[in-house]
Amino acid sequence: MADSPRPRCYQTFLADLKRRRVFKIAAAYGATGFVALEVADIIFPRLGLPDWSITLVVALILIGFPVALILAWALELTPEGVQRAASARSGELEAIVAQPRRSRWPAGLLALAGTALLLAGIIFIGGRQLAGWGADANGGPAAEPAADVAATAGPSVAVRPFADMSPDADQAYFADGVAEEILNSLARIEGLGVAARTSSFKLRDEDVATVGARLGVSSVLEGSVRKQENRVRVTVQLINVADGFHLWSRTFERELTDIFAVQDEIARAIARALRIELTGAEAAALAKRGTENIDAYNAYLLGRYYWNRRTREGLSSAKAAFEEAIERDPDYALAYAGLADAYSIMAGYTYEPPQSVMPRARAAALAALERDDDLAAGHLSLAFVQQTYDWDWEAAERSYRRALELDPNNAFAHYWHSILLNVMGRHAEAEVEILRGRELDPLAPQIGNGIGQHYMGLGEFARAAEILEEVLEVDPDFPGALANLGSTRVAQGRYEEALRATERYGGLRWGHVRVRVEALWGLGRHAEALALIAEARAEADTLYWDPVMLAGLYATVGDTAEVAKLLERAYAEKSATLALGLWYRWVFRHHPTYNQLMRRMGLAAPADKF
Repeated sequence: MADSPRPRCYQTFLADLKRRRVFKIAAAYGATGFVALEVADIIFPRLGLPDWSITLVVALILIGFPVALILAWALELTPEGVQRAASARSGELEAIVAQPRRSRWPAGLLALAGTALLLAGIIFIGGRQLAGWGADANGGPAAEPAADVAATAGPSVAVRPFADMSPDADQAYFADGVAEEILNSLARIEGLGVAARTSSFKLRDEDVATVGARLGVSSVLEGSVRKQENRVRVTVQLINVADGFHLWSRTFERELTDIFAVQDEIARAIARALRIELTGAEAAALAKRGTENIDAYNAYLLGRYYWNRRTREGLSSAKAAFEEAIERDPDYALAYAGLADAYSIMAGYTYEPPQSVMPRARAAALAALERDDDLAAGHLSLAFVQQTYDWDWEAAERSYRRALELDPNNAFAHYWHSILLNVMGRHAEAEVEILRGRELDPLAPQIGNGIGQHYMGLGEFARAAEILEEVLEVDPDFPGALANLGSTRVAQGRYEEALRATERYGGLRWGHVRVRVEALWGLGRHAEALALIAEARAEADTLYWDPVMLAGLYATVGDTAEVAKLLERAYAEKSATLALGLWYRWVFRHHPTYNQLMRRMGLAAPADKF
């Protein structure tokens, strides 16, 4: 019988690798290393760890791979512990070579797969980290980020509110404010679609895929802020919606006074990541700062945080914070615009009599524009005063158009402009404007509610109800939509449904009272309706009630004399609701006093239309 051919050198070497379990170690290390890289890439930024920590993990895993293979070759684990690997016994390697391929190949293939997986992780994650290298632990100059966005879609981004990672968890206003400032900076870049604040912030707890689908964006920016004494750490990551991978991430650890530079660097880095080349004007706009005073900036962010609550208490706190910002920096134009907005919403939400706050709103808006005539927020603040208090419709339109010229993607500027166009009788233009607002900020309940009011004012109640129900699907407890849906149901003769719409209300809120009086009167429960009106009138002795709203209650029960007196009082007090209340244009459409007042204000009277 002939001897078997002697194995070649490479065959015995491979057989020895298998005998010493080097192949198994390569496969296991590769798979484990890949998982460790992915975990570090996802978890480290959320823990606020600096970028170099991920780079360190990549380096350690890369260095550890050959070390693991060498140790597997040189050592073996025995019952007596780790010992130096013994040499192959006579014929042992030849026996391995003589095995069928199905016994020999799996170990080698697994080793190749593990190695390939590890290299893929190192190239993808490590390459991206090295591309972004160039800043030290203190967040030096931002490096060119590596990124790729689907070529079939234009670059777009949603900025989610940043998580507050501060030791006492008391800096939510600051974290939200930093995110909003970055959003505002990105919105100045032509060619970049930026989802509006209200919609982006409403989806703070949704996954990236949901955000992308709901807002139609290709990427999402999220992050965290850790503020402690005079230090701040901002960690951000830009995530591709299509696959969930990071396009760019970075951690900035700086002195608190450097937060302005950090926000600027983040905006520039995102533009690079999405392959957008900034113009000189855009770069200058990003570098523009409202203030250099960090205490004024901190107070301004706190003011906006409270202002967004739109409650009586929140607006009072917002006013105090904006005043502190102005005290810290008397030239801070944005703080004056914020103060104007606080006063205006106090009147617009009927928390305060217009004559006590709107002159102050006008003064603050003018002060903002004296300091920065190119401030869109200042022109928007002034437009609101001109519309709701001065009743100077042409001036208000000029201010809205200037605000939109400076900030064309401001959803709420389109929304408020649409209300002006509506009261001026230009309903088709108003519809275009408010639908543009919804396109820019699709989840903003105020805008959706405004669309419902637009159709209510035109008597198109089926369309109004459809829109208002959509708003309540997103925000089930939004008061304005609940009240307007209730009034819509009353207009449709569906009184029981209208009453149910008021069940989520708490306290004697005017929307609650309005709908209940309308529904109860429609159901023939007149005594209950009159008792509710008496209760509201009693509360009006201690808390401000807009006379137009009280007149609406009396119009429901047919007391035309009281309606006339209250409307005349509203005109004398410069009621904001006379210029904003689209629903009341329908309610009072046949009342002579209301029509006379509209003509006196230079507006088309609803009697001329209906």
